[in-house]
Amino acid sequence: MVSDFHGADGYTLQYLVTEDSIKMFSDCDFEGCKDSVIYRQGLSSDIVSGFSKMVYDIRLDTLKTRYVESGFDGLRRTISYQRNSDRSKFILLERYNHPTVDSLVSGIRELIRDRKYREMR
Repeated sequence: MVSDFHGADGYTLQYLVTEDSIKMFSDCDFEGCKDSVIYRQGLSSDIVSGFSKMVYDIRLDTLKTRYVESGFDGLRRTISYQRNSDRSKFILLERYNHPTVDSLVSGIRELIRDRKYREMR
């Protein structure tokens, strides 16, 4: 699961990629706003296999668990990742852009067929 929190804008986008689908969730800081699935799509085994290879190639397992730049607001990303029966890994990035995580987010967005949701930021 990848969470993309846009603090100044008050919303979070979450992406969940499984062995057969991708789901996109949205949540916000505003009153009455609830976490909800805003997009879902099935994925073929070939697509999932290609995505898994990309995730393996970018070596998420080599990243530290926390990257933080000083400040009060800004982009906050969390990544929870587990491949097959491997132990899960959690990575937190606060006001920090990491090229490996940027590649992961780009790879996830490429899975989304609907342009409206693929380009949602």
